[in-house]
Amino acid sequence: MPHGRDPDFGDIWRDLLRRWEDAGNSLGVDAMKTVEFSQGMNQATNLSMAAQSLFAQTFSKYLTAMNLPTRADVSALSERLQAVEGRIEEIRLMLNDRQGDHAQPDRRTKPTRNRRPPLADAAPLERS
Repeated sequence: MPHGRDPDFGDIWRDLLRRWEDAGNSLGVDAMKTVEFSQGMNQATNLSMAAQSLFAQTFSKYLTAMNLPTRADVSALSERLQAVEGRIEEIRLMLNDRQGDHAQPDRRTKPTRNRRPPLADAAPLERS
């Protein structure tokens, strides 16, 4: 590590950091193998799930008190709306099938997308 008389403090620091990481990793691996660690992690997970459930219930009550829909309400409404739109589309297709050839084609002319009048209807503009 040292080059000549002056020690390289970067190499010393890297070596110290590597040893510290190795010791921490071995300690962590040994701790994770114990039954106590798995029980602690299980309790932490259960506590987290209980906190999420409590938050969801409290927030739902808060939204109900303010007369606002919950996520479940909006999802249910969206599903109903999609069902209604699907039914409307089915009815429209049935009506089109019933009309069949009896329907008059739409012969209306659509407006042009420019600001100039159609050439056949307007007189040519003279520029001086």
